[in-house]
Amino acid sequence: MDFKDARITILVNQEYTTIELYDYVSGLTIVDIKLTAEQLSQALSRLGYTKCEAKILNAEMINKNMEMDKLSFEIGEIERFKKGANKLITEKALAACPEGWIPDTSFNSQDTFFEKDGIKYARTTIRRWITSPQK
Repeated sequence: MDFKDARITILVNQEYTTIELYDYVSGLTIVDIKLTAEQLSQALSRLGYTKCEAKILNAEMINKNMEMDKLSFEIGEIERFKKGANKLITEKALAACPEGWIPDTSFNSQDTFFEKDGIKYARTTIRRWITSPQK
């Protein structure tokens, strides 16, 4: 599979080097490679098949466009500052999320929580990836 718009980032430091292959269409990192200083030296000195740590991430979303929307949902009587509250709020977000969408589960922005007519709500960003029509 070819990427429509691939980007690469190489970050070198004393302990290790990371190489990320980024799909600009989906807005996601697809391949994450980690090399020790020794492995980087071997690869740069043209030693083929140098061992490395590699992860393929989000492969099913390559070349798909990310759509974003907002989701508001009731949280009932969950006390958001109590231990375990984030897990309970995440469960409610997943239950309220439309099929095919994925909710962000970091509930710490300024406008995340609100109350309307005495009912407590939370709000989060939801995302989905769709195949765009061919041009």
